[in-house]
Amino acid sequence: MPFAACGDGVVRHVEQITSPRQGPFICLGCEERLTLRLPKVNRRHFAHRSDSRCSGETALHLYAKLLLLAVRRVTLPALILRDGGLQEVVFEGGEFALDSVKLEQSEGTFQPDAMVTTGADRRAVEFKVAHAVDTDKQTKVAHADCPMIEIDLSGVRWRKLDQAELDDQILHLAPRHWVYHPDRERAELLLSERVNREKKAKGERLRWHIAERPQKPFIDSEWVSQVMTDLQDAELDYLVGAKTTLGHWFTVRPQLWQAGLVHALIYKPSIGFSAGGDIRIRGEWPNERHLESVLPTWMLRTDLSNYTPKALAAAGYSRETFGSASQAVVEYLFHLFTDRQAVIWAKDEQRFYVDPDLHHRLHHRHELQWKVRSIAEDARHPDPDGISRRWMRRYNVDGRNPWAVAGEGGNHYRALLERVDAIRDMTRAFREVPIVDDLCGLPFQEWRDGLRRKREEKEAAEQKRIEDEKAKRLRNFGIAATNGLKDDADAWLASKMIDGVPIAEWASVSDDRYWKAFDHIERAETDRRRRVQAAEAAEDLRKRLTTEAKKAFRDPDRANLFLNSAHPKLAGRRPIEACETEGDLKVVLALLPKA
Repeated sequence: MPFAACGDGVVRHVEQITSPRQGPFICLGCEERLTLRLPKVNRRHFAHRSDSRCSGETALHLYAKLLLLAVRRVTLPALILRDGGLQEVVFEGGEFALDSVKLEQSEGTFQPDAMVTTGADRRAVEFKVAHAVDTDKQTKVAHADCPMIEIDLSGVRWRKLDQAELDDQILHLAPRHWVYHPDRERAELLLSERVNREKKAKGERLRWHIAERPQKPFIDSEWVSQVMTDLQDAELDYLVGAKTTLGHWFTVRPQLWQAGLVHALIYKPSIGFSAGGDIRIRGEWPNERHLESVLPTWMLRTDLSNYTPKALAAAGYSRETFGSASQAVVEYLFHLFTDRQAVIWAKDEQRFYVDPDLHHRLHHRHELQWKVRSIAEDARHPDPDGISRRWMRRYNVDGRNPWAVAGEGGNHYRALLERVDAIRDMTRAFREVPIVDDLCGLPFQEWRDGLRRKREEKEAAEQKRIEDEKAKRLRNFGIAATNGLKDDADAWLASKMIDGVPIAEWASVSDDRYWKAFDHIERAETDRRRRVQAAEAAEDLRKRLTTEAKKAFRDPDRANLFLNSAHPKLAGRRPIEACETEGDLKVVLALLPKA
C-alpha cells in the first residue's frame, strides 16, 4: 500500500513519511492499522497484517478523490464527434484549475464521486477502480442534464508508482471519457447534417465524374478512319449506335467504341477465317475473358475506381448500373443478339459466337473484293480499292451485282470466284496458265494484252533458246562423232537410227538424250577399232601368203595367178581373200606346190 492516513489524520504517500512516529497509519479502505516498511533496497510501503482481506481498491478510490480535493487541478478529455471525415467539437478538453471540489455531494437522484466547478460550469467526476458507471446512473445523469467524466484507474499499476507518477496518472494521464455531455446530442445532429450535405456533394461530384466529366483522349484518327471505312464497305455500320447505360466506361461516344467492337470481334475474325467454322467472341490473349481488351487503350477510361456501394448510392448508382467495361461490352453484345441477330448467345457455354450467316457473307464478299483489288494492283491501277468497291456493286452477273452474289454464296458465287481467279492467276509467277479473254467487266484489256505480248515474247525467246541449244548439241555431237569415227563418221551418222530418227537429230532434243547418244559413239568407236585391227591383221596374213606363194612358184605371174584365182578347195574363193586368220593361212599354204 503506497499511502495511508497518518496519526494527525492527514493522508500521506509513503514517500512523505520520515519516521514511524508519524503514525499510527490507517488503511483508507478497510481502516485497519498498517505497518510502515522502510527497506533499504525495495520500495517503501505500508503493509496490512498477513490475514487481512483488503484489496486496496477502496483506498485507491478514496485517495483519488482526496487528491482531487487537495490539488484542485484535473485534465478533462476532449469530446470530438467524427463521421465521414468530418468532426464536431463538443468540448476541447485540456488541463483545468478548479474553482471548487465537493466530494460525495448528491445531485438530484445520483451522487458522483466529486462535483467540480470552473467558473459557471459544473461537472461531475467519477473514478473507476473496479466498476464503471452503470446504465442506471448514466440515465440519472442524463436526466439531470449534468456533464460527467469518468477517469479509469483500473489499469494503473498504482502499487509500483512513486507519488508524483501516481498523482499524474490520477489527475492527468489515466484514460478518461465523457459519460454524458448536454451538448453532445445537438453536436451529433449538426454533424449528421454536415455529413449528409457532404455525402450529397460527394455523390454529385462522383456522378459528374462518372457520367459527365469531359474526356479528351488522344484519338488515333488513322485507326478510326480505317475502322469506319471497313464497316461502311461491309455494310456493318447499322450495328453501331445502340443505347447503353454503361457508356461512362469509355472516353469516346458509343458509336465509336461500338464500331471498334464490331470491327475487332465480328469483322476481322469473319474475313480471316474461312466460312463454315465457328467464331467464338473473345478478348485479346492473355485477357480473353475481358472482351474490352480488343479496344485501343486510349478508348478505355482509367480514372474510374472500384467505388464502395455507399459512394455509388450517393452518386445515384448501384453495382449493376455502374458496372464495368466488360459488362458494357456484354450489354452491347446482347443487343446485337436480340435486336440485330449479328451474334449468337450459347447459354450452356455462356459464350457469344458470330452468326454463321453473317460470317459467310462477310468472308465471301471480302474474299472476292480482295482478289479484284489484287488484280487491280497487278494491273497498276491508280485506285485499287475504289475500282474493286465499284465493281462489287456495279458489275452485272445475271441481273445481280457481285456483292449480292457473294452474300448469297452457293454455285453462282463459286463460278464467279473461278472466273476472277482465272484473271488473277495470269500474273502468278509460279503458275503457267492461259491468258483469258473474260475480264469480268474489269477495264484491264490493255494490261491483259500486255501480258499476252510478254507471254508470246517469253515463249519466242524460250523457243529460240531451245533451238540454239539444239543446234549447239547437234554441232557438238557431229564433232564428237568425227573425232571418234574419223572417215566413218558421216556414214555412221547417216545410217544410225534411234526410234526411227537419225541419231544426231535424236541427241539434239535434250541434254539427257545428248549424253545418252555418246554411248552409241563409244560403241561405234569400239567396233571401228576392232575392224581396223582385223583388217591390219588380214593384210599382214596376205603379205605372208604372197611371200610364200612367190617362193613356191618362183614365177611372180604364176604366184599372182594362184592368189587371185578361185580355188575349189576354198569353196570357190580366191586364196588371197580366204586368208583372214592364222588357220586360214595354214589351209591356203597347204595348197601351195611343194618345192
